[in-house]
Amino acid sequence: MSKLGNCLTNSIALLLSGLRELAPNHSLQPPPSAARLSSVPLSRPLLRDVIDAYSVSEYRFASYFEDEVLRKRPYLKKEWCIRVLKQPIRSEPQENNRYRFWAEIPELEERFLRVVTLEDKVTIHNAFPDRRFKP
Repeated sequence: MSKLGNCLTNSIALLLSGLRELAPNHSLQPPPSAARLSSVPLSRPLLRDVIDAYSVSEYRFASYFEDEVLRKRPYLKKEWCIRVLKQPIRSEPQENNRYRFWAEIPELEERFLRVVTLEDKVTIHNAFPDRRFKP
């Protein structure tokens, strides 16, 4: 394994141990891809998966999202919603003190995901592939 691979593996291990100390009651399990860092070449998507898996704790999910949206759209991933909020190609206010964000999600066959948040822009309320969105 390359020096970069060793450095990345050590950095992830250090990050995980620090997170476990900050949130001892939170279940922090590395994604399966992190366990195989030494056996596969490093790639940008792999690193993104590792980072995305631990970004979930920065955001909240409304009960409507957890109970209804994920039930109706089981293919959606929370990590995709967070990616949209972190790197939107467009965002705008919506009625009822909500905000909508859009970003392209390669895993959704290059379609755009719309994510609707509450006014704090941290609590995710709804998400769906937006067929009508034009960048």
